[in-house]
Amino acid sequence: MKRLCVAMVMLMTIAAVGCGNNKVADSGAASSTVSEPEAVEASTLGVPAVKDGILRPGEDCAEVVFEWNPVEGAEGYEVSEENKYYSEKEYREPETVEIADNSYVTSAQDYFDFRIRVRAFKGNGAERVYGEWSSFATGSAYEKQTVSVGGPYGEMSVVVPEGWTAEISAVDDGKLTYGLYGLILKPKSADAGQIELFCTDSFGVCGTGLSQEEITLAGYTAHAGTYDDHEHWDFITFGDERPQIVAQSIDCDSWISHMWEEADIILDTLKFDASKTEGGIGQYISDEGNQIEITE
Repeated sequence: MKRLCVAMVMLMTIAAVGCGNNKVADSGAASSTVSEPEAVEASTLGVPAVKDGILRPGEDCAEVVFEWNPVEGAEGYEVSEENKYYSEKEYREPETVEIADNSYVTSAQDYFDFRIRVRAFKGNGAERVYGEWSSFATGSAYEKQTVSVGGPYGEMSVVVPEGWTAEISAVDDGKLTYGLYGLILKPKSADAGQIELFCTDSFGVCGTGLSQEEITLAGYTAHAGTYDDHEHWDFITFGDERPQIVAQSIDCDSWISHMWEEADIILDTLKFDASKTEGGIGQYISDEGNQIEITE
């Protein structure tokens, strides 16, 4: 009987020890902690306010200088540059460089346009942190000017590169072949020919051999008209509103292809501000058979 009791006591002791081990294991699992990776904080670096480029002469080319105020906490800047020849419509693929200063200089020996954007950074390698990209700033390696002409219907303007001339034709000064007032555009390298860009009450076209193509130019839905299968357009009408803006080629048969490309680039910069009016136009309007002179 004693042996049986001793055996039972030993079994109970072993069972108790076994339960105790299980509790220790459970307790250990409950008290263990899993370390999670720290979240990368968003960059607190500011966004550079990049100024448009300033043209200056270089040793053997024209330089364009871009500047911006230093960004607090920045250790450097990443600059993304895009460029294009001025007669090209689209910028080429960007190239990116890292610099330490808050200014950037690019250059060209020809008529090139540039645009850049900049972002600040700090740290190296896996610790590198970037700020947001700036807006684009633009500059050109050649001189260009905005030429405008005003009239009773509004002000018209285009951007003209240094290889072209722009002559202003005021209301009724007799310089234009057609139209009320406008601009006469010529490439300096051309022996003859000109583009007349003008504002008119109406512009009607007709005749055999006329074909027209709808295009987008200067933000307008425009129509390029060609007579007798000419290689290049004879006229372009901008929009369908009245008064109408028209570009007309005059004696441009001797022009080579790049002159036409440059003309299209200039016309693509066209702006018309109907809120800026000046002067008046003398018109004769029939009123029940009577001719009445109206001056606006």
